[in-house]
Amino acid sequence: MPPSDTENSDVRERYEELCRDLNMDTVAMEEAWQTFENISTNYTLEGDDLHWLACALYVACRKSVVPTVGNCEPVVGNCVSLTRLLRSTKLSLIQFFNKMKKWEDMANLAREFRDKVDRLERNFAVSTVIFKKFEPIFMDLFRSPADDQPRHPRGRKQRRLPCNSTDMFIFCWTLFVQVRGNFPAISDDLVNSYHLLLCCLDLIFSNVILGNRRDLIKVEFP
Repeated sequence: MPPSDTENSDVRERYEELCRDLNMDTVAMEEAWQTFENISTNYTLEGDDLHWLACALYVACRKSVVPTVGNCEPVVGNCVSLTRLLRSTKLSLIQFFNKMKKWEDMANLAREFRDKVDRLERNFAVSTVIFKKFEPIFMDLFRSPADDQPRHPRGRKQRRLPCNSTDMFIFCWTLFVQVRGNFPAISDDLVNSYHLLLCCLDLIFSNVILGNRRDLIKVEFP
């Protein structure tokens, strides 16, 4: 049964607030809403309507093409990241993938788009496994971030403090994510991703030794 006018108005108000929060362009905003209305007329959408609208917005955002100056290729997508979309709708990545599978069928999305979502899901699965490997390896090599002393806010004129284990933990994982992002062919490959992680850890460890920061290395490490 399609939503009543009152319910529809309520959803529209929440949706517009979401789009303002995301600084969404008008074209993607209206396209996603129209798709949502068409699908909600033909299907029963269980759960929070805003979560289904997140699926509609994700599709609309990825269809957008932003022109560039000169002879450069246009940018595909409107630069609204999936992370921002999920944070604003309070939707977890796992919930998003579950809903997106159903949305693909209801909206009859093209095979090419479905393949991109499948690849994104595989990337997430690989990242989850790799992060579970990363933590214990890091803890075997370096001091635990939990042992770092709390830091007070730094003034503009104060010198930056030397990095601690927390900084190193964040930097190492960020390095891995950034490098892997530049090689799409291995992004959903568990073995190659694991080897890349070991390379990042080895690079960090080597620089800690060269920088004579043995205070960052775990005492029990031989």
